[in-house]
Amino acid sequence: MTNIDTDINKAIKDVITVVDELISIYDEEINILNATDSKAFLKLQAKKTTYAEKYRESISFLINNKEKIKTAPPELKRALKIKQKQFAKISNRNLSAIERMQRCTAKLGETIRNAAIREAQRKKTFSYGQNGQINTSQQVNRISSGIS
Repeated sequence: MTNIDTDINKAIKDVITVVDELISIYDEEINILNATDSKAFLKLQAKKTTYAEKYRESISFLINNKEKIKTAPPELKRALKIKQKQFAKISNRNLSAIERMQRCTAKLGETIRNAAIREAQRKKTFSYGQNGQINTSQQVNRISSGIS
């Protein structure tokens, strides 16, 4: 086996190792999202970023050396394909969990905003008219709010 073959074999094994770690991280993140543990979620992001960068680098190497991959043993190439399919599957599950959390967060924000509006209206707040003066009319009791 030539040195090039050894390098590409090592590169494929490295990708498989990194993908295994990313699968583990994504699985952990899904569990954290399901438990709605924001502190653990934020803590995990640095590790996720590190391994995502390792994955990008190792995949880039394989892409740049795709002709050399043909020299790799068939079982190693098969293992890589299987691992990539596993990774794609858990990536989709992870994305779904993140999207679900985003929807929940948006609903919570809307609920808080609506509660604040109702409370402000309940306290019979005053609003300023177009000329800058306080309008004390009972009919003008609108509240302006926004999300920041």
